[in-house]
Amino acid sequence: MAVVAVAPKAKFRLSRRARLIRTGVLAALVVTGFNQLPHFLPGAEATNQKANPGAIHWVSVRSGDSLWGLAQRYAPNTDPREWIDQVTAINNLGTAGVWPGERIAIPN
Repeated sequence: MAVVAVAPKAKFRLSRRARLIRTGVLAALVVTGFNQLPHFLPGAEATNQKANPGAIHWVSVRSGDSLWGLAQRYAPNTDPREWIDQVTAINNLGTAGVWPGERIAIPN
């Protein structure tokens, strides 16, 4: 029987710069994955809640008007907080409130 000598396999090593680049790319992928995670979890979804497009009319805001005052004027028999939430959602107001001369949609 003949003995065959096998050459040792060359060990592949990355340079310091290549290891830093690899680490940076992997870190970027991990951060991106964490940032995308909320898109795959259940959460709040946009709905038209109580706003019916047929039950909306437009008003112009006058000087001195506030959402609370408009709620008392246009919906005196409802909870002003719920009415304000509806108007804020319909008009996409956020926390900015209303400005004189602005036209806003309000539920009937």
